Amino acid sequence: MQILINQRPIHCTSHDTLDSVLNVFAQGSGVDINDIAVAADNTVIPRSQWATYALTANASFSVFVAVAGG
Repeated sequence: MQILINQRPIHCTSHDTLDSVLNVFAQGSGVDINDIAVAADNTVIPRSQWATYALTANASFSVFVAVAGG
């Protein structure tokens, strides 16, 4: 199955969780998993739901990285 994260295709299985896919995405992007937020259909998905969020083929997610500065 394929999903999109920030318009990039990501291959996963129906057994993968959003949490596991985001961990792989974060590692590959060089960001800390604790510094990201994710949304689907313009709705933020709380971190507490990542482990149980059902992935479906062609689902699209937007991942945002927290940036600090002044």
